[in-house]
Amino acid sequence: MADNRYKEYDDSRDPSSYDGYNWDYDETEASYGPDPYNMPPYPDSDYGDSYGPEPFADAPYRGQNERYDDYYAEENISDAESPGANLSENDLIDLIDRIEHLVLESRTLPFSNNVVVDREELLFLVGSLRDNLPDEIRRARWLIAQNQQVIEESRRIADTIIRQAERHEATMINEHEITLQARQRANQTIEAANHSARQIREGALEYAGKRLDVLEDQLTAILVMIQKNKKELR
Repeated sequence: MADNRYKEYDDSRDPSSYDGYNWDYDETEASYGPDPYNMPPYPDSDYGDSYGPEPFADAPYRGQNERYDDYYAEENISDAESPGANLSENDLIDLIDRIEHLVLESRTLPFSNNVVVDREELLFLVGSLRDNLPDEIRRARWLIAQNQQVIEESRRIADTIIRQAERHEATMINEHEITLQARQRANQTIEAANHSARQIREGALEYAGKRLDVLEDQLTAILVMIQKNKKELR
């Protein structure tokens, strides 16, 4: 006789209850539970109305045999893009909630607090969570790339000012003040760009550090629970 305690959890596997989730099983590489890489990065349908276009909306999602690190190389990040991640913070929290749900809804062994957990599904969820941790660093990397663009643009502006001044100086040899003023403006532009770059870099590193600390604490709690259950099942 089927255990009714699984009904609610099994019903949640209905594809109609999860937009964008993929419950199919691959014959070559079995998948356990929904594929987190096939989920929309921003489930909120009102995101575009509130915050503008979704960042990296055209970015390729990771497949079973795909790596998209090259997509996020600095040369592929444009001024129009903003920091993006394969999974949003809400999606990561959802993965943690599913791990908790899996443990809480698993069958309890008689006369104990131990539970029988689906090992493959649990490993899949933990692996999915681990694979998406670097997304926080990608956000910081985007900010650093923006910093580099600010510096390069400032240098281009400075070079243009200097060249214009030098051409003008060629026709007005006695008016050296023009070149001096141009160089002073160029130096001021570079100094301002370097100051802005330092602020962006420091903010990016601080943001990434805080987000990774939060995720580390959450993962530590989950791993402690997993290790406890593994010991009790032996």
